[in-house]
Amino acid sequence: MKAFLRGTMVAAALAVGSTSGAAPLLVSANRHVTIGDTAGFIVSPPNTGEGLFSELVSHTLGGETVSASQTTFIGTAGGLFNGRGSALVGFSVLMSEGIYANSFFDVFFDITIAHAYTLQGLLDANVDGGSGRAEFYLDGPTALAFAATNGPTQMNDAGALAPGSYHLLVSAAMDNGRDFTSGAYMGGNADFFFDLRLTPAAAPEPATLALLALALLGLAAASHSREPRAPRPGA
Repeated sequence: MKAFLRGTMVAAALAVGSTSGAAPLLVSANRHVTIGDTAGFIVSPPNTGEGLFSELVSHTLGGETVSASQTTFIGTAGGLFNGRGSALVGFSVLMSEGIYANSFFDVFFDITIAHAYTLQGLLDANVDGGSGRAEFYLDGPTALAFAATNGPTQMNDAGALAPGSYHLLVSAAMDNGRDFTSGAYMGGNADFFFDLRLTPAAAPEPATLALLALALLGLAAASHSREPRAPRPGA
């Protein structure tokens, strides 16, 4: 019995020690920006790892600028996902058949223990003659969803994420609604800014662990006092 209790105490201490520093594990990432129309497209080389990504692609159509940009950071060791991105079509671009501009932040990651999270940011979309949207989606055991299609959407949230596999998608996108009419026009912008921070759920503090150890020792002593004793010879 005493050996069992000692093993339980050691296992509990090891479990706390192994989880207190857990960090998200990056499975894959795909960050890129793209613009185009019916004549072709321009796409940045996607960034598939951690660290900083910064890219801008731009082209002039109908005397106006069409562009997509992104500056984002992935640092799973510190539980950080943040940055900004934009899709822009200069106001009232004529002959806008098939125009689109996209900025995508697309990440898969795992967490092995519960994490607290804080989320701050802004999504915005203002488009004339087409469609635009800015989105933030976290899909997994705990889900988050924010979107903007006509004006700004603030993001200010906090809570807890359950352990499991997650897909984080943040994007800004514009297109002309597949309007191929000769002389079609569009213009406007879609933007995202976000800061998502994850921290492991609080582990028991040393004082709590000390109380647990004392309680287990008390149980061991009580068990020892109740153990039957062998009868004395001649009794």
